[in-house]
Amino acid sequence: MARVNLDNASMNAWSERLNKELRDRMKWQMKYSKEFARGSVSDPKAETMRRYVIRQKNAPPPEPTPPKTRRSDQYKADMEKQQELETARKEKKIEIDELLRDMRPASASTKSLLYQGFSKIGEGRHSYLEKRRDKGPEDKYKFPLTGNWEYGWKINDQVEEYKAPSHGRSHIIQESFYRSNGLSLI
Repeated sequence: MARVNLDNASMNAWSERLNKELRDRMKWQMKYSKEFARGSVSDPKAETMRRYVIRQKNAPPPEPTPPKTRRSDQYKADMEKQQELETARKEKKIEIDELLRDMRPASASTKSLLYQGFSKIGEGRHSYLEKRRDKGPEDKYKFPLTGNWEYGWKINDQVEEYKAPSHGRSHIIQESFYRSNGLSLI
């Protein structure tokens, strides 16, 4: 089933259409209900419909929907808004693109890696991405983008202040007894 974009005007037209259909059904009901009765003299649905038809006759007519604007008028309005935004931006001398950018731009030396060699042999784009990957998120971004980033944001600043506890457990046996190259003492 296709989706229909219902704005205010089309929604009003749709409701008018449904009300008109309902009125026509009520008129038919009032006119031919006796001829096509199913045997029950007092039908509660018919009585409800009859009351609705009477209310609809006494109700004021619906307000007409406003005419749609032409695309050219909408285009002109959009262009005027765009020009207003441009003049406001020039007056304030603010680079909106800079404010909206989440990631800090790469340095000139890192950008130059893009143009040196081919990615297939590990140069060019490949080396650029490798160098960007080596930086931490604190260096690449101005602020944490997700909630999970907040847990480790600027953790290196706190690790430098960290000291091992003086009376805590340590790896004395592992450091003195085992060798790193796998050979044991004889």
